Amino acid sequence: MARRRWTPENIETELRSLVEQLGQIPTRRQLEDRGLSGLYKAMRREGGDWTHLLPEPAPVIELAAVRERVATAAYFMHLNGEQGDPVEHWLAAERQIVAA
Repeated sequence: MARRRWTPENIETELRSLVEQLGQIPTRRQLEDRGLSGLYKAMRREGGDWTHLLPEPAPVIELAAVRERVATAAYFMHLNGEQGDPVEHWLAAERQIVAA
């Protein structure tokens, strides 16, 4: 089998595919397990930051804001005379907010 010539372009192409599969920049071991130890060496040789290939992180949800929304929704359930006690209202409000 011929040796593969690793250029910055095909390093990035191969890494994009692996990041999509793994959800992270592959470790040396993960590359070796796939028969891509040359890719690891090429990444080191080329240097640079490959983190731009990672997916965007999920937005951070402020827990206090969610808790306030649940409390408000549960309170209005009570005011509107919906059946249930405060805990049932709270759980129903959580389900509605999570579903949204």
